[in-house]
Amino acid sequence: MPDEAADIAGLERQRAGLYEELSQVGDFRRGSLNEVWRRRGKANCGCAQPGHPGHGPQYNLTRSAGGKTVARHLKPGRNWKRSGGRSPNTSGSGRWWGR
Repeated sequence: MPDEAADIAGLERQRAGLYEELSQVGDFRRGSLNEVWRRRGKANCGCAQPGHPGHGPQYNLTRSAGGKTVARHLKPGRNWKRSGGRSPNTSGSGRWWGR
């Protein structure tokens, strides 16, 4: 039993240290921000040509809400400028994150 108590105490100290490290990250929200390149599907568009990367970059923001995955498509523009061109983890406002 004494070894087990020492192991638990050690794990609790490790957990406290990890929480301390995480507290230094700053504004941090659950979810993922992914850069995507899209193809429109129009035959006469340049993105339909072989080797064309597609239109982009565009960004998908996904998070879990109420047991379901919620996705938000962000284009560089109003929503992206609102975050200062930074990921939502560093935006500071989070205004568009919770919608």
